[in-house]
Amino acid sequence: GPVTTSGTITLAGTLAVANGGTGTTTPSLVAGTNVTVSGSWPNQTINATNNGTVTSVSVSGGTTGLTTSGGPVTTSGTITLAGTLAVANGGTGTTAPSLVAGTNVTVSGSWPNQTINATSSGSGTVTSVSVSGGTTGLTTSGGPVTTSGTITLAGTLAVANGGTGVTTSTGSGANVLSTSPTLVTPILGTPTSGTLTNCTGLPVSTGVSGLGTNVATALALAVGQSGAIVTNVASVNTQTSTSPTLSYVNNNQTVELNNGSSNVSVYLPVLSTAVKVDIVQLGTGTVQLVASGSATVNSRVGTTIYLSAQYSGCTVYNNSNGTLGSWIVVGDVAPST
Repeated sequence: GPVTTSGTITLAGTLAVANGGTGTTTPSLVAGTNVTVSGSWPNQTINATNNGTVTSVSVSGGTTGLTTSGGPVTTSGTITLAGTLAVANGGTGTTAPSLVAGTNVTVSGSWPNQTINATSSGSGTVTSVSVSGGTTGLTTSGGPVTTSGTITLAGTLAVANGGTGVTTSTGSGANVLSTSPTLVTPILGTPTSGTLTNCTGLPVSTGVSGLGTNVATALALAVGQSGAIVTNVASVNTQTSTSPTLSYVNNNQTVELNNGSSNVSVYLPVLSTAVKVDIVQLGTGTVQLVASGSATVNSRVGTTIYLSAQYSGCTVYNNSNGTLGSWIVVGDVAPST
């Protein structure tokens, strides 16, 4: 051009992008992330490549101890791992793992086919023992032991641990540790001291000392029994014997002589204590009072002494002038019948 009424003006060149052109004579769509472009402009085809699937992967072993090879991959491929997986990432940290034997355990064979065995002699068996007496008072020797052996205990087991705390004992049965025990049949021997205020059942004949001759024996006898200590309680003692002998038991008694024999003799012996006896003749036979052994007998009628008649009586007592074998007779008496 220019043209007048008709003609053609021809445009040439490349329309700039700023003017709505492509700025190039060979425009082309370029593939981006997860997009493919095929064909030539202006007939190019655009496709998504993954529908959410990552098509390009790059793998790093990080601090796991593993290394990678073969990556990155796009739509397909192989990434190979090599190296040793660290313990912190669930691995063994070694290319040659092995179980190590501990206490009472043996390990045989090679990984991964190792065999584990217990070495003790039985389930629950302690294979090494060391014993201490602690505060029991006991000492030990011979230990520690492994599978077998002897531990010897010595010393004295303390009371707090069920022992006696002493090395000597006497008697049999249970030990007495209580402060208020009840002992059924103990033998105390000869204690150095003691208080018997609450004791009962003490036998007079063997449990009292310091008494006069035969006093302990007499105290152990019942009142009224021959040889017993007499009491001050008056009582009547009827005699049917033809030759009764007065004794401690007759003290303060009234002795009734009730025998029909023609001759009754009442013997007055030497005693170790003073007595006083009333004598009454109930029978019809004559009654004579006779000194026995080394004793002597005296009365107002002399040394030959009879009760006067039936129902007559007299009183006799010894210890005249402090002599227990000296008897005095006072009462209804006569020198003969």
